[in-house]
Amino acid sequence: MSVLSRENIGWVDALRILACFLVVFSHSCDGMVAHFDMNREAFLTGVFSGSMVRSCVPLFVMMTGVLLLPTSQPMGAFYRKRIGRIVVPMLFWSLLLPILFFLYFNYVSPDTRNPQLSVADYTPLTLIRKLYTFIFNHCCPINSINYKNVSLDH
Repeated sequence: MSVLSRENIGWVDALRILACFLVVFSHSCDGMVAHFDMNREAFLTGVFSGSMVRSCVPLFVMMTGVLLLPTSQPMGAFYRKRIGRIVVPMLFWSLLLPILFFLYFNYVSPDTRNPQLSVADYTPLTLIRKLYTFIFNHCCPINSINYKNVSLDH
């Protein structure tokens, strides 16, 4: 078995370091944004600062394209090689996160002070529904919309 040597591209490595710092900075703004109803100035500072560094995600996507493309493999082999690394973690976290939210809101901290979260949304029935439909709600582990209170009348 031979080990392929990896060529380092200096500007891509520098861009990767910059993008990592931007990711850390954008996540550090979340603490200011979370308190939107308590401190308006901190909220606006967090939103502005976080928005200025959101380019980190497209930077990682573009670096992936630079490092992977063009490829000499057929398209089927190219995707087959990479799909398992994406699907398995997505399935794992899509099933684990609803379970963790259920356990947290029912056993660890049943009294939340956040007005947007309702412990009543984390019942065994909703857990089963989320696990059954996990492929459709993988982006929103928190049930942020209470459909009973939504009115279509304007």
